[in-house]
Amino acid sequence: QESNDSKLGIVIVLDGGRLKVGSILPGSVSTRSDLQVGMIIESINGHQVSTSAEAVVLIDAIEGNVTFVVSTGTPSSVADVSSNNGDANQNEDSAVTMPWEEEHFVPVTKAGKQKSPNVIRSELQKYIDQCKADGSRTQTNIIDEMGVNNNTFRRYMNPRTYKDQWSALQNGTYRAAARLLAKAKFESDMAKKSGSAKRKA
Repeated sequence: QESNDSKLGIVIVLDGGRLKVGSILPGSVSTRSDLQVGMIIESINGHQVSTSAEAVVLIDAIEGNVTFVVSTGTPSSVADVSSNNGDANQNEDSAVTMPWEEEHFVPVTKAGKQKSPNVIRSELQKYIDQCKADGSRTQTNIIDEMGVNNNTFRRYMNPRTYKDQWSALQNGTYRAAARLLAKAKFESDMAKKSGSAKRKA
């Protein structure tokens, strides 16, 4: 089984139950990285994948640098491949920062405008209701992950607390919820794409 990732210009193959770099296309950004043909791919941006199709779906979903943890039978190393400017390097201490992990992360709409507190409140309530319905998480668990206390959460979730909805930006729940929702959406999209890739395979 093999899959060709056009973004990075590499062919990923499944060999003996292990994902490997099958070939690297001439002139691609990967030729300037530390990736080599035959390297075993341990993980991609911290995610472990079991098929070449899953690997390609994951790479396509990542914006910015793609980090492979690879091995050649010796201790693992890390190879960064930038799909933006072709800058690639090896850095064993590198870590991929997702958008919602950025210090100044701001949730935006598809049109590029900042999401209002009312929109985030609505999306958070919908997420909580969905988690309760499918039994995946409790409201207490969600609040704990956001790192806010119950009083702060309840003030934010009550729209009558604020005469001007934008005043709710001062409540820590706004950014905490925005980060949580962005992460949840990414994980949901990844699961859907992975499932679609498996069906095609």
